[in-house]
Order: sequence, then structure tokens, then C-alpha cells
Amino acid sequence: MNYAARVLDREFVVSLEDRGEKINLEVDGNSAELMFTTRKNKHRFLVVIDNKSYDVEVNRTNGKFSVFVYGREFEVSAEDERLARIREVAGMGSDVDDSREIHAPMPGLVVDILKKKGEAIKKGEGVIVIEAMKMENELKSEADGVIDDILVDIGQSVEKGACLVKLQ
Repeated sequence: MNYAARVLDREFVVSLEDRGEKINLEVDGNSAELMFTTRKNKHRFLVVIDNKSYDVEVNRTNGKFSVFVYGREFEVSAEDERLARIREVAGMGSDVDDSREIHAPMPGLVVDILKKKGEAIKKGEGVIVIEAMKMENELKSEADGVIDDILVDIGQSVEKGACLVKLQ
């Protein structure tokens, strides 16, 4: 199956072919063999690509994926290549819109709020920091806008998917 993927503002064509225990992975014509096992929680994986192993965590929020590898976070979007082409031809754009809300990608504790209500914000700017699994995660705005409402306080526990901030 082919997918149109976007990472760090770059687009890739990704092809996956299931071969039982292994998956043939092709990214923009470069082939590799992929194997993975799920860790204790269903968001963490041990991924082996061409005999190199990676501890990977994947979270999904608002139709987008955050992939953590070696302490770095990458925002990833992917959709079936056929659907991406249909959207392009129809002038519909991507299935994933810029979000006007920021949701908790996992349960955690609010440790810092970086912006104030009424403050202008640019896409990619940090808005709120959540501590989860002994790591601090800075949640960023997915769109330009103005902070309309902050629904949490520092020290507050939040559940996965909880709406934390609304943008105008």
C-alpha cells in the first residue's frame, strides 16, 4: 500500500508491503526491511530497520501523529496515496486541517502555561507544557491565531484527549 507522508514540511511517498514477520518499506524509492514489536503500552514500539533498532513512541491527536525517536519529536501526517491524489485533483487539500484547539496527547500534569488569554500565536509556537512519564512535553499550536481560552491551570492533572486551549 502506498501513502503520502509529511514530516518536517517534506513530503514522501511511502510504500509498505507485509511479508509476514517482516515488512518491506520503501521511502521515495529507497528500500529497507522493517520489523517491529509493541512495548508494554500500545504507543511504544521497538522498530528494526535494516538491522538498526529504534525505540519509538507514537501518539495521535487531532488526526496528526507525533513520533518520538531518541528524544526528538516529529509531527507526521499520512494518508493513502490514492485519497491524497483525489483530494488534490478535487482541490480539497489534505484531510488534516490546522486545529483551533490543543488537546492533551496523553494523560499528564500541566507544569507550565507559556501563553496568556488574548495573546497572538504563530503555528509551531509552544503554548503549554505537560509532564507525562517523567518527561516534559511542550504542546505547540497547529495554527496561527489568538488564544481564546485556556481551560486548565498549572498543577492540574489532565486526561488523554482533554481540550486544554482554544484558539480564535
